[in-house]
Amino acid sequence: MNPISKRLADLSDEIDEILRNTIWQHGELMGNREFVNGENYLAWKVKTLNAIQKAAGIGSTHEKHFIEAAKVNYGTNKDAAENQRAVLLATRDDFDSGFMATARTLARAEVFDTELDMARELLQSGYRLPAAVIARTVLEVALRELCAAHEISPGKLDKMNADLAKDQAYSVLVQKKVTVLADIGNRAAHGKSEFNEDDVADMIAGVERFVTDFAS
Repeated sequence: MNPISKRLADLSDEIDEILRNTIWQHGELMGNREFVNGENYLAWKVKTLNAIQKAAGIGSTHEKHFIEAAKVNYGTNKDAAENQRAVLLATRDDFDSGFMATARTLARAEVFDTELDMARELLQSGYRLPAAVIARTVLEVALRELCAAHEISPGKLDKMNADLAKDQAYSVLVQKKVTVLADIGNRAAHGKSEFNEDDVADMIAGVERFVTDFAS
């Protein structure tokens, strides 16, 4: 199971348990009303918001609805918990069905395409070192996002590449290809021009294939 999918499932179980253990409190104005444990609910909210941001992205519709769902007029924290549970379940369903991944992938692809197009333009203008550096940056960002999807701590490019292969996010053969792509970018970043324009063109194409094949 995808780590994010598992996290969403665990949080669904957690809120169900919280809602099963409610307490009744009496108030002079509102009478007897049902509440959930405040500390447990707060901890769940923090963890769930983080999970939704990872699944749907910061600023996503799912995140906004989750935050808004906590605002209940004259209700109790149980009402808010039930509302937010509904948002979590919707997020989980969208994520597991692949709809959310498609939206994230399209948005990210637009950003990566823009950066790689810039790299191609620089290369066509004779600036192969800056072009290689930009392509390497796109590769590193893609690796970081893939690490996040697999709950792997981000780090230097080589370490992320090794950790992802170890976690079977992709094969050892792909790991070696990433190493070759990164090597050109590393050399360019240090001002070493031990490669030609064809090498950089191949690198840009290779990074583009990696981003397409292994979108997190």
